[in-house]
Amino acid sequence: MSKYCGFTTSNPTTKPVDQTEAELNVKLIERNQILYAENTGLYDIAQNVKKYVKGIYGATSPEYANVSAIKFTIIPD
Repeated sequence: MSKYCGFTTSNPTTKPVDQTEAELNVKLIERNQILYAENTGLYDIAQNVKKYVKGIYGATSPEYANVSAIKFTIIPD
């Protein structure tokens, strides 16, 4: 089923598209879990690595400059 202008439709010709959309949504949820899971997601790990490098080498070090240049953002739901 797909939504078009707020209406739910069940059209056999759009069934493959609906299935593909459902699969895409599942994969997006999985991706978001990998990237943004609290404490274990890539975003949190990257932030912790940046803090670690800053603590070990200092805020003005070339090592910290390299890792701090890598940008990660959280995509809103």
